[in-house]
Amino acid sequence: MAKKTEDTPTKVVPPADGAYTLEEATKRGYLGVNTDPTPDEAYTVSGVIAGMDTPDAGTVRIRGTGSIGMVFQEPRLMPWLTTVQNIRFGLGRGACDTQRLIELTGLAGFEKALPHQLSGGMQQRVALARALANRSALVLMDEPFAALDHLTRERMQDELLALQRAEGMNVLFVTHSIDEALYLGDRIVVLNHGRIDADHDVAHMPGQRSRTPDIELTRLIHSTT
Repeated sequence: MAKKTEDTPTKVVPPADGAYTLEEATKRGYLGVNTDPTPDEAYTVSGVIAGMDTPDAGTVRIRGTGSIGMVFQEPRLMPWLTTVQNIRFGLGRGACDTQRLIELTGLAGFEKALPHQLSGGMQQRVALARALANRSALVLMDEPFAALDHLTRERMQDELLALQRAEGMNVLFVTHSIDEALYLGDRIVVLNHGRIDADHDVAHMPGQRSRTPDIELTRLIHSTT
């Protein structure tokens, strides 16, 4: 059984054969991207870190005392709850500055809207605000923009980066889009059959955060996928 402890870096410690090791950056405000040709493997890493799956071996350690938030490909909102109620869902009587989250995620004016009254992008904003409501130390995002149209997806990517900078949150983002990985990631980890094929620190490379990334950077990532 894997053990979960606090006050140590987030990592998946590999079994004896060294399958993989993922470590969260020690600084706040880090966006790591996990890409894999097969969706199940990338999701499994997120599931293990979130505590929803048990690894065959190893230990998951979480830095600090904050909880882990998760945003799925589908918003998974409660259809009978309003925007505010969905954000607070699962908090019980816990403190949460809901209005601040509403403003941060661009939901002002939609506080009383039900999910069916919101667009796909707006529903994902609610899901992101819900993940942040617990003051999450780490937010896991499993292809959250995959079902959105192209323009909405790009707008949501920009909003995620702005929110990440404002909140200083750490994000592990699963995607199968190289373009999305290059645009969002500070670090890009390429998985292949449960093992790391490549691990790129792209935070200071030319072309990062560009819709037309540097051709050499693009070739580097494509060569390992």
